[in-house]
Amino acid sequence: MAYALSNTSQRTFKFFHLLAVTSITIQLACNCIVGKFTTFFYGFLPASALIYPVCYALGDIIADVYGYSLSRELIWLNIYAQIIFGVIVSIALLLPSPQFWSFQPAIIIWITDDLE
Repeated sequence: MAYALSNTSQRTFKFFHLLAVTSITIQLACNCIVGKFTTFFYGFLPASALIYPVCYALGDIIADVYGYSLSRELIWLNIYAQIIFGVIVSIALLLPSPQFWSFQPAIIIWITDDLE
């Protein structure tokens, strides 16, 4: 991946970083709201199902405009961001909560279900 970065650093990409950060942010947001259900016409579905296709569209735009190598790099960055996010949330769940906070078991169940 470092080799691909050194090859592409000579060219300037006007909107790649904006599209990459937007794609990673949408991916992480979808991971957070996957447990939220919403009504959609006559049924219901997870709220992330309405937003997740935007991430695929951004990935397709990046692959078409900036090439396969930068698209592959974005995929690896996305995986890295999700791992870091999962580690940070897992550490936060291990921290002790105050005595008055009675929702810790519910939060642990909710977030660990989302992280799986």
